[in-house]
Amino acid sequence: MVFGVPPRILKSTAYQWCYAKRVRSLNFGDFDEYYRDGALCELGLDVIGIISLHHPYGASFLPHIKSLGWWTSYSTLQMIPFLSGALLYLNLHLGNEDEAQITKIFNTLRNRTLKLKTFHLKTRAVGPALEKALALWLKNMETLEKIESPPYYLTASILATIKTLPRLQIINQTAGSRNVHNNVGMLGTLPENSFPSLVQLTLPATPASAQRFLFDTPTNFTGLTLLELHAPKDIEANQLLGFTKHLAIHCPMITSIELVLFLSSAFRSQGATALSIGILESVYPCKLLTRLKIAYPLPREFNSADVENMGKAWPRMTNLSLCPEPDFSFPILEHMGAKLSILPAFALHLPNLQTLE
Repeated sequence: MVFGVPPRILKSTAYQWCYAKRVRSLNFGDFDEYYRDGALCELGLDVIGIISLHHPYGASFLPHIKSLGWWTSYSTLQMIPFLSGALLYLNLHLGNEDEAQITKIFNTLRNRTLKLKTFHLKTRAVGPALEKALALWLKNMETLEKIESPPYYLTASILATIKTLPRLQIINQTAGSRNVHNNVGMLGTLPENSFPSLVQLTLPATPASAQRFLFDTPTNFTGLTLLELHAPKDIEANQLLGFTKHLAIHCPMITSIELVLFLSSAFRSQGATALSIGILESVYPCKLLTRLKIAYPLPREFNSADVENMGKAWPRMTNLSLCPEPDFSFPILEHMGAKLSILPAFALHLPNLQTLE
């Protein structure tokens, strides 16, 4: 769609009632790849300037818009005429890494999006001013149900802001081009009744810091159904076992677990071992599990008894992924990795299995 509307049309009553009030969704992008893919409308910067000067609804050009996607490497302030008090979904992909520019947009968003349910942010910009502005905006988002942000945005101030949001169900720390590891926000123990409605959580953290964050207060996170832990630096194997034991006890409703892990450099010099069966046994109490993924560099060999125990522990399992991408910089020994001859055991003991890798 080409969005090119002259000022005289913008001012007309026919346009106001016949078009602007009917728009429910708008995506804008000035990245070349979005134009090539035809994913977004060609809403030029000059057109946005005209709209900003002439739109007929004061603070909101599209008063009933529900979904807004904005992909830009320029100033995001041109997005303001398209904001609406009715907005439910906001997706920001910000190529501009200038902290001051992006701080302005969060300051501007404050009190403009009080009905927002989903917020998706993709940016490489970081800084204390930006973090403060984002926290102040999120503070009043009591209708917010889902947050997706870069992995380095789960800071102490952001956590302190969102932990009391009554409807927040999903926190997803999306993968980013920067491998920034930030455990700062997870070092303190959360007060009771934090994140009261949370059911899905993705964390970029070591098992030890995630264990403190999730399990030090017994009343928090007991309703989690999905947990993904992406350890952004090397870990020790005993950290993982302690974490999984606590997870099985603390989160009885869990149905999906994903652990993406790296081994510490000490394992390379001392000789690393395959994924411990103890890790799997520690989550046998999670009877509702339908999905388990453990991305670990060294696969283990399973026998029929191992698979039978899995079947007894997880009767609902549909997706099982254990060490799907071995790290061949380690020596892969003969006894590592499952043999094809074990497949009949999986078919027998895990009859609901749809994916096995």
